Amino acid sequence: MAITAKGFVPNELRATGNGPIRIDIVNQTDHVHNFVLPKYFLFTQNLQPKEKTYVSFVPDKAGRFEFYSDTGGKKEQGYSGYLQIDHK
Repeated sequence: MAITAKGFVPNELRATGNGPIRIDIVNQTDHVHNFVLPKYFLFTQNLQPKEKTYVSFVPDKAGRFEFYSDTGGKKEQGYSGYLQIDHK
């Protein structure tokens, strides 16, 4: 997933929760951003321009969960999306 000047691309992710999920993230902007998925207590470090990272977890619940960037301690306008986890 890319963090762009227009937000997260894509901003809708879908996964099947029967094993580990890995989300690769690259900050393609000229500003610092991060990735937060609070329902799973996932937080990246602040990503400098062009920096890459990933998060990995095993989901224990299905549903639609918001993720966002909160550099500076509050949600950044336009930098949010949703992860849909379906269990088989």
